[in-house]
Amino acid sequence: MGRDNGGRNRRAVLLVDDEQAVIDLLAAIVQQAGFAPLVAKNPKTAIELYEKEHPLLAVIDLNLRPFDGFALIIDLRRRSAQLPIIVLTGRDIEEDKVRALEMGADDYVVKPFGHREILARIRAHARRSDAGQADELGPALEVGALRLDPEERTLERDGVSTRLTGTEFRYRPVACRKTYRLIVVRKNVTVEKGEQRLFDDYRYFFYLTNDWHSTPAEIVFQANDRCNQENLHAPVVGLEDNLGRRALQAPVDTLDSNGA
Repeated sequence: MGRDNGGRNRRAVLLVDDEQAVIDLLAAIVQQAGFAPLVAKNPKTAIELYEKEHPLLAVIDLNLRPFDGFALIIDLRRRSAQLPIIVLTGRDIEEDKVRALEMGADDYVVKPFGHREILARIRAHARRSDAGQADELGPALEVGALRLDPEERTLERDGVSTRLTGTEFRYRPVACRKTYRLIVVRKNVTVEKGEQRLFDDYRYFFYLTNDWHSTPAEIVFQANDRCNQENLHAPVVGLEDNLGRRALQAPVDTLDSNGA
């Protein structure tokens, strides 16, 4: 079986369920899709397989012995902050779903399940897992009183540490370190009724980009070519439709930019 630089088995899927029929069905599904099933009927065997093979992701049931799937989620998450964990169970109670996700599960599927659906979810998490491993997590990030630890997948504030769920952590730490440019556009608006000028107003529009070479005007015009403000923004509040559209089409009076 192929392994990445971290020793992880790139095609192995850990399957944990105490029902033999479910295990056989899941194993057949993942094998037909080109993955290698690692089968366990109890948490102890699951941990042993994880330590030996370091699979791409795990699919686990909650009704296990001698300890349940919640404890297994905690154990697996403690061993790996990046391992995608899919819960596949007959428990359809909201409290169980919330508890599993808060403990570190990335997905929750209720039995009975569709073959195509569970396979699609496995493939989706496998793609994210591969993409996440391709990024260098780097050291912990600190901003003010906040400290984010990518390796442990925890967020610490004022000394209090909180473990993040897969959904909460699903972003690219490396991308977050990039510097972006914020273009701020102020459009002056004259509100009229017939030939009478009522009052002057203004609106601000914001453009976020990683283009550091184009001028502010070029960035705004290029963005407006791709995304027509007239069709996206509702008419200016308090104005009739035709006046609101005229206001959005008004010339740019001032154009300021700054780094963000």
